[in-house]
Amino acid sequence: FALAVNLFEYKPQYAADLLFEGIYALLDVIPEMAKLESVRSGMLFFADLLERLERYYYSCLLFDAFYLYSQNGSKLDLTSLTNIASLCQKNHDAARTAFYYSKSLERYVSNRQTEEALYITQMLANTYNDYGMKYCSVNLLCHILKNSYKLKFHSPSTSRSQNKSGRKSIQPVRKKNSVPEFKPPPDSINTLLAGISLCEVLLNCHYFTLAGELLEEMKNSTENQMVIRIIEYLKALNLIKQNNFDGFLEHISTMKIQLKSKRVASGSRLSLHNA
Repeated sequence: FALAVNLFEYKPQYAADLLFEGIYALLDVIPEMAKLESVRSGMLFFADLLERLERYYYSCLLFDAFYLYSQNGSKLDLTSLTNIASLCQKNHDAARTAFYYSKSLERYVSNRQTEEALYITQMLANTYNDYGMKYCSVNLLCHILKNSYKLKFHSPSTSRSQNKSGRKSIQPVRKKNSVPEFKPPPDSINTLLAGISLCEVLLNCHYFTLAGELLEEMKNSTENQMVIRIIEYLKALNLIKQNNFDGFLEHISTMKIQLKSKRVASGSRLSLHNA
């Protein structure tokens, strides 16, 4: 491993060959050593090296082995999880990106690291949006922000439901989540940014009522003028998406919009665009 680290910068291909031979020979003789911290660190370093050599297929297999040999991530530090997720995102691996970001988010919520959890939430939501899974993004952001902005959801009224044939069926029993209640401060800038991201996705999914309620809750929870201006813009966007043109005109009349004229330097030519 030390020789591979020394060759890493100058001859990465030789370093990859040394790591492969070393890890293969070691685990072939003593497979139990895969659980040791030093061996797992070598596997992660080997995976990073393969990714730089544009061999992501083998790199992602090492990521999975590194995670499984860490007792399903229980022994992993959060830096390793987020780094793996970012490398998967870089190589357009949506499934692994969502998985490792989800594991990072779960750990941050359990540790009550609010700001880090909100940042990872937005990264995961953006991943869902990039691959057209907007409803997954809505579910994630709503679950994270439901206690901060008192979001209302419709839940089954009874434990028994009646299907079309008239038969009664019992709803599946959901186990209580062991993760502690997560309630980020509503006036935090990261919480507000997550709420703005949720509003944009809600408008794209035509959840206009829920988006309006969320915008009101966010406006009442902050005095940041920049955030309030963004909220007013989203309110106007909500009205225009509902084809409420009269309400849109009435709303933008109350907004303080400052249009600054673009000055042209005295020595510059008058282009067709400026004309």
